[in-house]
Amino acid sequence: MYGRASNFGGGTAIYDRVEVLRGAAGLLQGGGEPGGAVNLVRKRALPEAGFSVITKAGQWDHYGMQVDGGGPLNDSGTLRGRAVADYETRGSYVDYANNRDQTFYGTLEYDLTSDTRASVGFSSETSRGRPNMRGFPAYDDGSPLDVSRAYYMGADWNRRKSTTETFYFDLSHRFNDNWQGRVAAIHLRERHDMKFNSPIREAAVGTNISATAADITEANIGITGVDANLLGKIDAFGRTHELVLGANYARNNVNTDYGSINDYWVGNVYDYRPGSIPEPTKDQLYASFREHRDGRGLQYGVYGAARLQLADPLKLVLGGRVSWYDTIWDTRTTGARYSENSTYGSRENGKFTPYAGLLYDLSPQWTAYASYTDIFKPQSEKSSSGKPLDPLLGTNYEIGLKGELLDGRINTAIALFRVDQKNRAQTDYGSSPDCDAGWYCSVAAGKVRSQGLDAEISGEILRGWNLFAGYTFNTTRYLEDETNQGKPLNSLTPKHMLRVWTTYKLPGAAHRWALGGGVNAQTSSYDSGTIRVNSPGYAIWSAYARYQINNHWAASVNLNNLPATSC
Repeated sequence: MYGRASNFGGGTAIYDRVEVLRGAAGLLQGGGEPGGAVNLVRKRALPEAGFSVITKAGQWDHYGMQVDGGGPLNDSGTLRGRAVADYETRGSYVDYANNRDQTFYGTLEYDLTSDTRASVGFSSETSRGRPNMRGFPAYDDGSPLDVSRAYYMGADWNRRKSTTETFYFDLSHRFNDNWQGRVAAIHLRERHDMKFNSPIREAAVGTNISATAADITEANIGITGVDANLLGKIDAFGRTHELVLGANYARNNVNTDYGSINDYWVGNVYDYRPGSIPEPTKDQLYASFREHRDGRGLQYGVYGAARLQLADPLKLVLGGRVSWYDTIWDTRTTGARYSENSTYGSRENGKFTPYAGLLYDLSPQWTAYASYTDIFKPQSEKSSSGKPLDPLLGTNYEIGLKGELLDGRINTAIALFRVDQKNRAQTDYGSSPDCDAGWYCSVAAGKVRSQGLDAEISGEILRGWNLFAGYTFNTTRYLEDETNQGKPLNSLTPKHMLRVWTTYKLPGAAHRWALGGGVNAQTSSYDSGTIRVNSPGYAIWSAYARYQINNHWAASVNLNNLPATSC
């Protein structure tokens, strides 16, 4: 819960698995976007002694190693631990660019009683390197530069460092065979420092003249979150029903500084030399332009859901959440360009988010279902009355079919989905041009839609042969918008995506070997601004081999991002 505060993704060394919730996650999350949510489940302490070493190597000086081990720490096995260390360094197909990541993670788990378990953990993640920001420009008519993809328009002093420290606590208790409770808490601290030079303007046809900007970003972020829930079963009307009740709380504080010098370098793009760009001082950057922002956010709510067994083949799922949300941003802009102070925020009190689903068992192997859920996101834009606009409202509709084949060895699913978001801010030209911070006010009148089909199949097709395959068709559209009516909401989202992964355990004398491979493929997309830039479809291939040395040790090789092919 409350995973990360920024775009810094970190690695996956500390996680056991990834859980994806498609569609609006308003029941558990409160405010947010309707697209979905990702839950990263941390590795737990091991009940038995275990140890693994993973080494990594690849193109462009890509090397790394991960060590993971743990087990019981006392004779009774009631105290268990686990530790993970991961280091990875890599260059890039782009000249000068590089990155280094290191992760440390430790967790302890203790059985207070046979029904009560407590766990604590800490992780530290650091990522640093020389970033390639914004790539290199195209010509102002949309045509590409005559350079290789390795061309670097940063500076040799470009640098980035991000650190994240996370502390967490988890307590669970089983009251009886029907009821269990859990309390989880987390505190997360992030710091980001970045200084870089990058292009900001297309190259002029005929003269090849372009420009770069020098930028600096410093940020400190803190998040504290708590979630408590109760899960259980009750008997009513001759049937057993499942319930979940919970409450959660999250507070965040954000402090950022951004500075910039526009047109720091101006010249012929073919004469650009990263090593010849002088490094500006922090004072020089902030003297030109500085934006300091302080943000504070608070969100808490209560939620509940019931899975009601209406009849042997029919289940009704009803749920809802009541949320309180308050956020405020103070912004101070100074520098040679202009100065401005502003404060804006948004607040929601007792906002209700519903959820409903219906499941019908067509047979012991097949279930049809339909679901509805929504999610809200507060807006800071103001209406002509001086009040913030109504929150964005995202709604998710889905109908589908799930089933089993080959005596349960194969799981299949197919679904049609539609995601709408309304109340998007639109300029209110009927208001004064000085209505909101020197501009027109807004009206909540925009609406967008994403819809399509999603299909998956996974499991053991034949003895030793496992397959996962997924296909997604998706279209996006502005339904109501003053300037983009009928256009794609996100032209960078491909219409078709295919994901396939398969493994096969060899028979007979080669039974210790397992081989596998996969592909991620998507159709073309484009970036539409003043100039349309097309990106062709592609397929990225992977391969895998594993050798079982004995009952305790195995060695494996993963080859990722093999040469891509155009679709």
